[in-house]
Amino acid sequence: VNAHDKRIFMDTETHRCPRCKEANSVSLTRCESELILFNKRYELPRHHKQRYECHLCKWKNAYLDED
Repeated sequence: VNAHDKRIFMDTETHRCPRCKEANSVSLTRCESELILFNKRYELPRHHKQRYECHLCKWKNAYLDED
């Protein structure tokens, strides 16, 4: 039994992180979760999430507040 998250970067536009204040570190990411059981993949309920993520400080949020 294994849970797997696949990350897909949705756009090429980057933003400033509200936590670490680094420019161009936040991008819109889609995360798809699935369960692997006996070498078969099963999609989990509510397995799609779209959110903004910072690749430096690991900040995550569904919305990006532009200052």
